[in-house]
Amino acid sequence: MDDIVQQALARWPNVPAIAGWLRLTARGDWLLTGEVPAGVRITHNNMRRFIDRNYAVDERGRWFFQNGPQKVYVSLEYTPWVFSLHPVSDSGWCLLSHTRVATRPTHVMLDEQGQFLFVTPLGVGVMRDTDMESITPFLREHEDGLWTLDVPWTLPTAEQCAQREWRLVPALSLVAQAANDESVAEVSPVATDVSVASGFVQRDEGVATASDVSVMSVENVQRADMPTRFGFDASPQV
Repeated sequence: MDDIVQQALARWPNVPAIAGWLRLTARGDWLLTGEVPAGVRITHNNMRRFIDRNYAVDERGRWFFQNGPQKVYVSLEYTPWVFSLHPVSDSGWCLLSHTRVATRPTHVMLDEQGQFLFVTPLGVGVMRDTDMESITPFLREHEDGLWTLDVPWTLPTAEQCAQREWRLVPALSLVAQAANDESVAEVSPVATDVSVASGFVQRDEGVATASDVSVMSVENVQRADMPTRFGFDASPQV
């Protein structure tokens, strides 16, 4: 979270939160709603980046944008994260969140509408439908009818992130994942401090790196089950 936002919170700690004014689409766009039900897409680059850097979640699974001293709760078209598939090197790929954070998955799912979802150290997120062509070459169908995803995942270096205006902050834990759900990686408590360990290897110079070809079974899921399974509120109220 930006220093200026934290300073505003310290100075005005009791500003009432609002809801119904900001929406995250399944393509990772921020929409201003409120009096415009269909929403107006935020295209101003600095405004988008400000929202991206100050996007967080509370203990009830309500995602919000911290606008100075005021929480603006975000309604979700689908999941709290939206991912796209990006090449990092000649052979390696990473996931990039709608907030421009580079990460990699621990689990992959496919819903009844043909949309891929990934579980990552940030949380659960849907893949942009425009990336279907990029991910198709990594899919394998097996004789038993099951599918696997075989991607050479690689995290970018700090230099690569700086060049692309990406961030390496895989710090948010999975949100309220059921402890007995063995289909995904072990879950950590909710955390918003970017110093929380993410499971990625840290080089001596402090650059997070990870690279391996990880064959993942694709789990079939139902879209309607995602909020309960992953503990997020798609339509938060104050």
